[in-house]
Amino acid sequence: MRTGKIKDQIGSSEVGGFLDISGSLPGSVFVFPYYGSGVDPNLNDTIITVSNSHSSTSVLVHLFFIAATGLLSQGIYITVAAGESEAVRASDVDPGNTGVILGVASNIDGKFISFNYLTASAHVFMPTDYDGIEKAFIFKSMVEENSGSTTLNFNGLYLEPQPYTASFFNVRSDSFVAFAKVNGNLSVGLELLTSLNLKCQGLTGQSSESSNPGTCQVSGVLNTLYPTLVESLTTVPVGRLFANCSFGMIINKLNTTAGKIMDEGSRVSSTVIIPVIIP
Repeated sequence: MRTGKIKDQIGSSEVGGFLDISGSLPGSVFVFPYYGSGVDPNLNDTIITVSNSHSSTSVLVHLFFIAATGLLSQGIYITVAAGESEAVRASDVDPGNTGVILGVASNIDGKFISFNYLTASAHVFMPTDYDGIEKAFIFKSMVEENSGSTTLNFNGLYLEPQPYTASFFNVRSDSFVAFAKVNGNLSVGLELLTSLNLKCQGLTGQSSESSNPGTCQVSGVLNTLYPTLVESLTTVPVGRLFANCSFGMIINKLNTTAGKIMDEGSRVSSTVIIPVIIP
């Protein structure tokens, strides 16, 4: 398995389709709404980078690779030294799959610990002109007593609540999007998205669409997944998109800048139970 400094993995080149979300403040738990890895990692892969801002303490991080079905696909531990970053390729861990990544600061017993020094980002690239940076949704531990648990309580008392709405701006009709829900017992499978409602605001008006994906994550090109929404969009990136789920990401095609907004004023309590896997 290849891990290492981010500069050793992807260099310092500029990445098109930059995705800007509220993910710069450190925390103890993080979520990526999307990862993908193809048979040929040179054409389709995701490079996840985890950073530790603590000045003297290293940390063990458990990365759960969760398939879109809600079932745990793979899980690995990485050790991130103080003041350092470690990078992992999805193709080395879960090749040929797509889904959600949950990262948890852990102890040697495989349980959650409070360690609010983690940040994370991912480089997502695909063979069809989609290439972007996905910053993680990061959650701060509110109390030290939250350590040593297998239950992640996103309720504002133990961990920050999850966002209620995923909101995007500068959306094109051919944008690559992903929407995800992370709630439930990971040992038996996360809860599924049974009612996903999307609303689009564009130059020509508003449109909305609902679906029942029956998975914890749905991803693909917007005008293929939700064709009626693109009626409000043009090829110029001006549209605004709202989804009633906690997590989302977007990458515009052909290096056109895309943006992401989390509705900070609207949060929801959620619980994720993680399996105990000894490092």
